[in-house]
Amino acid sequence: MRVKIGSAHSKQLQRLGPTVTTLGSYEVSDGCERKKGQRWGSLERRGMQAMEGEVLLPALYEEEEEEEEEEEGEEEDDQVQKGGSGGSLSLSKHRGLSLTETELEELRAQVLQLVAELEETRELAGQHEDDSLELQGLLEDERLASAQQAEVFTKQIQQLQGELRSLREEISLLERDKEYELKEIEQELHLARAEIQNLRQAAEDSATDHESDIASLQEDICRMRNELEDMERIRGEYEMEITTLRAEMEMKTSDPSNSLSLSDFSEMQEELQQLRDRYRFLNEEYQALQESNSSLTGQLAELESERTRRATERWLESQTLRSMMSAESQTSEADFLEPDPEMHLLRQQLLGAEEQMHDMQSKCKKLCCELQELQHHHRTSEEEQRRLQRELKCAQNEVLRFQTSHDVTQYTEMRAQLQEVKRLHQTSRDALEQQKHMYDQLEQDFLLCQEELQQLKTTQAIQEDKGQCANKNMFGMWKPMVFLALAAVALYVLPNMRPQETEFCLME
Repeated sequence: MRVKIGSAHSKQLQRLGPTVTTLGSYEVSDGCERKKGQRWGSLERRGMQAMEGEVLLPALYEEEEEEEEEEEGEEEDDQVQKGGSGGSLSLSKHRGLSLTETELEELRAQVLQLVAELEETRELAGQHEDDSLELQGLLEDERLASAQQAEVFTKQIQQLQGELRSLREEISLLERDKEYELKEIEQELHLARAEIQNLRQAAEDSATDHESDIASLQEDICRMRNELEDMERIRGEYEMEITTLRAEMEMKTSDPSNSLSLSDFSEMQEELQQLRDRYRFLNEEYQALQESNSSLTGQLAELESERTRRATERWLESQTLRSMMSAESQTSEADFLEPDPEMHLLRQQLLGAEEQMHDMQSKCKKLCCELQELQHHHRTSEEEQRRLQRELKCAQNEVLRFQTSHDVTQYTEMRAQLQEVKRLHQTSRDALEQQKHMYDQLEQDFLLCQEELQQLKTTQAIQEDKGQCANKNMFGMWKPMVFLALAAVALYVLPNMRPQETEFCLME
């Protein structure tokens, strides 16, 4: 714009220059051209200042008036110096000045228009600059937000990777622990089976021993009864002899002719005294035998009552057993009617031991089923972990895609996927905790089984000790039967209580 103004000024000066020279004075035209050049140079400088933001129209008018006054003063001086020739020059000069004033007006209008356009362009430039600054701020904020979001996502991904590593370590530790514990459980199951076999053999041996003890006890009872009968018979014979002797003595005392001598009488008194002593001894032995017989009969009555009570309990329990035990229940009912109580009691004890062994086998089967379920849960947890890893990789890919695209919808979807991954991770952790809890319950059940086996061992040892005592004491052979009955009651009550507790724990 400034170049256009300078070229227009130079063209106007070129047009003005010949008008002055045609009047015959080049010096005046040169001076005017220099002054006009200086004035237009100042106008150009002012125009440049106006373009830079300063509007100085009054100053321009004042400078133009001052320059016009200076030109008039110089023209007057030239007129005084040059005389008459100056008159024509002044006329031409006035005509040149009048032409320059019209051009100046046009130039002023152009300058004002240019200044207004300049203001408009400045306003537009300021608006564009404000818009550019605002856009730069928005871009900076978006860049910072995306950087923060990327940092947050990287931290979350690192945290999830750490949790996955910890989960892998925990799962590996659990696998090793489970394998070790499964090996221990298998060894203990083998030991338990061996112990059950030994206990079964010991129960059979004890049953045979108890049968032999019962037979010997019955033989002793029969022998004692025979001895009692013999004692009663001997007592009757002695009483008959005493009565006969008394009758003979009375007859001899009543018949003086048949009186005995003093020596015969003393012999008869001694014999009578011996007979009395023998009678007293036999009477005491008879009382002792009666007491022992009464105690034995009391023991037999107690055993009979215990047998009947146990038989009734077994009979009631056999009604609720499975179909496979129906034959045994019928045999136990038939044994209930048999005259031999000891054999029936031993059979019932053997049935109870077999039922306990069946219960132990069922518990072992349950433990195996629980272990299979745990293995199934472990496989499902591994599959869940692999699925979580795949989802985590997808989430990482989504994060990278979000960093490149900066799309809000993708960010929300990725956030939802991350929340889903966290939720699945929490569910897998809960499943692992539940598996640990189930495994602890299995350990408790196995400890209960071990305690029951230990109780069976102790009861078997007590029975063997009592059997040895029975061999030593003939009259105390009934004691092992009492201890055996107590042990059978304990073995009957405890397993029925323990399976209920274990089943309740498993149901929970």
